[in-house]
Amino acid sequence: TFITSVVKVNNLIVVKTLTGNGANAGAVVDKLNYEGIIGSVAGDDTLLVVCDTDERALSVVEKINEFMK
Repeated sequence: TFITSVVKVNNLIVVKTLTGNGANAGAVVDKLNYEGIIGSVAGDDTLLVVCDTDERALSVVEKINEFMK
């Protein structure tokens, strides 16, 4: 997988990726259409996901971690 870590801080999720894969991670998360995601911003090796609540952010992190298996 190109995702190296997923960290939740309140209603925000920081997804670290291999260099050059931030946009790819963003595209995957967008296509999965997880409930509660307000939006995301991708850089070269990082994706920031903004959720509507802390609880939904936790759910999204769990789903991303499951997707990575």
